[in-house]
Amino acid sequence: MNNYKIDELKDTIIKALELYDKTNYKYSKELKSEIEIHQYEALFNIDDKTIKYDYEILGYYDISSKVWTWGWLLPINNDLTLLSRDILNYGLKLDVVSINAIQIFFKTLLLNSRYIVSDFVGLEINIAIFFYLLKNKILFIYPHKKDNIIKYYIIMNYNSKNISDIDSVLINLSEKDLNV
Repeated sequence: MNNYKIDELKDTIIKALELYDKTNYKYSKELKSEIEIHQYEALFNIDDKTIKYDYEILGYYDISSKVWTWGWLLPINNDLTLLSRDILNYGLKLDVVSINAIQIFFKTLLLNSRYIVSDFVGLEINIAIFFYLLKNKILFIYPHKKDNIIKYYIIMNYNSKNISDIDSVLINLSEKDLNV
């Protein structure tokens, strides 16, 4: 019988959006300010203070073509895409035997290197899900728009990149978290 559990997928998306919105409110000053990117650090000028964060590149969105591209696909330093690679590996490890709506959606979202996102609502839902998956290791996701490209930076605590076990970066979603 149909075991796709569409309502549980909706609940998971709602949880991700609520957490993303709450976090964006908490870091609203940073999100409203301009980012200055240096090698391995992001600087924000807030209330006449410079705040340093570590960063990585999650991916970018081309507004003209409406295409999302994962950071792990970009020809840049691997150190700047560790978390996006962890998301890819997480998607590869998702169970394909007990397929349900959440796993189908997550596998599609996480394993395609480039895909079309037709509107900003869909893009925000995707970014919220990425944040939800990374929530234990990052502070927030910063969108930086330049021309027709929005580059999404993963912002972390300063000096947080001294992680010895990169496999532990992504939270392990339990069956309860995936509503399986």
